[in-house]
Amino acid sequence: MTPIRVLLELVLTSGSLPPEKSGEIWARFLALESNIGDLASILKVGKRRHTAFKEGYEGKETALLVDRYTFMDLYPSSTSELKALGYKHLDSILFLAEYSQSLQLQ
Repeated sequence: MTPIRVLLELVLTSGSLPPEKSGEIWARFLALESNIGDLASILKVGKRRHTAFKEGYEGKETALLVDRYTFMDLYPSSTSELKALGYKHLDSILFLAEYSQSLQLQ
């Protein structure tokens, strides 16, 4: 285990950090695992983060799946499918699509 992983584990499991303040640390830990870890490590950290914020993620399983398979501005579904699923980040997707289209017309 790398020193940064050990540090993140200690901070998140010590119990001294309230859950509302640990969200950013969980996000960074998951980003770290996504960049240098293997699939098992990524899934493990993702599951632990989900457990830590279970109440906040309730009813948002579809959005979590869309977020998992999104890369930069590439989404796993069309905007109409995302809209039908009730995906909340559609405003930024539609803005980027319109902006990209306007650049191509110039």
